[in-house]
Amino acid sequence: MKNYIAILILICAANSYAQKAYITGLQKITFRTGPATENKILKMLESDSEVKITEAGETWSKIVDAEGSEGYVLNRFLTKEIPGEVKYKWLKNKFDKLEENHKELKTQLDETKTKLKETDGLLKVSEKNLADITKEFEDLKLGSTQYLELKEKYDTAVSELNRQNEKNKKLESRLSSQNMQWFLAGGGVLILGWLIGLISRKKKYSTGLRL
Repeated sequence: MKNYIAILILICAANSYAQKAYITGLQKITFRTGPATENKILKMLESDSEVKITEAGETWSKIVDAEGSEGYVLNRFLTKEIPGEVKYKWLKNKFDKLEENHKELKTQLDETKTKLKETDGLLKVSEKNLADITKEFEDLKLGSTQYLELKEKYDTAVSELNRQNEKNKKLESRLSSQNMQWFLAGGGVLILGWLIGLISRKKKYSTGLRL
């Protein structure tokens, strides 16, 4: 049992020292069972595919591909620099997510604007009601038999006006925050779009097969 644990620790340690690299140079390169052209070809590796170097040699290096297969490739077809195609896909993915988030923020912004417009309308109605009731209250408060009823209406109108004012302030605050988020998301979309365009112009594709 102790031997199994020791072996497991050694395997984990070996994997932790594996270096990330990428296939470069051709569209496809040979992936062999050993460090020589006489060795059997396991498969062809696509250019820009990610691999891990487990044993680095002078001419050949032992690697593990994305499917977990082990074999050897020539060092001149390995690079630690992230390929332009990989960078492009990563940026494109970020761009798509940011653009989607930007659209969601725009939808939320439009909904908040609609709610704010509705609240403004209710606020104006409340202000008018309060003005009408205030006038009636002033006219009737001296000796009016309807004083208590009108006072209750007055207090209710004041309370409703305060509630609408508070709701209006919260919506205005939310609108301001969403305006800022929408603006920042739009800036992110422009920057990533520019980077994607720049990388797209610099991408170089070469064809051929090297054994």
